[in-house]
Amino acid sequence: MAKVVNPPPGSFSFSTEFVVGSLVASAVISYGMAYTILALVPDPKAPPHARGRWTGRKLDLAWFIWFVLHIPITLFIDCQSIYPASIVPKSLSDVTDWYNAFSRDPVLVGVASRSREWAWMNIFLHMEFIIQLPCFILGAWGLWRNDKRVYPLLLLYGTTTATTVVPTLYYVMTETAIPAYTSINRYTFLGTYVPFLLIPAAIVLDMMVRIVRLIGIAEGRGVVVTEIKKRS
Repeated sequence: MAKVVNPPPGSFSFSTEFVVGSLVASAVISYGMAYTILALVPDPKAPPHARGRWTGRKLDLAWFIWFVLHIPITLFIDCQSIYPASIVPKSLSDVTDWYNAFSRDPVLVGVASRSREWAWMNIFLHMEFIIQLPCFILGAWGLWRNDKRVYPLLLLYGTTTATTVVPTLYYVMTETAIPAYTSINRYTFLGTYVPFLLIPAAIVLDMMVRIVRLIGIAEGRGVVVTEIKKRS
């Protein structure tokens, strides 16, 4: 049983850097949403060559935005506990402390404590930093260029992420605490982890279909080349 106690009011004082960072993050998210809307709804009067990079590639755009947004989240929020505490700015630790107090997420609170009993979650965070972060960067770059060579990398990302989220989600939904978790807490847990299960799983399915299709095309071309060589 996790002893997660709500801090008294006023425990966290938000610095100027925290407020500015929140405003910047809100602006970035707003820009991303506006860009998504414009990209997904191109001007029907525009000629085909001027309808945008993402025309006909709505899933690619969705995965691209997912990866781009996760680069700063991974670097500045998720992986705080694997950095030396001395190099984490107070404004960033304030964000984590505030969210942990609000959500009472036993995994996040446990990881923030840097206790050895949470070594299993620290392994997941190291995987996020070592495996998933390069996938975010290279995946976003490849999707921007419409480079199909990143498909196996995206498959790797989706598989590792969905696999690590399953035990984490099970833990937060079955753990008990003092005081007891409320329904709002449980819904917050679901809202936090379910997207990180469903979206990577969707990426896995999408990449599997694409890779199988490309293999089929390559095999078909191989058969054609073989037939040509036989006849020549």
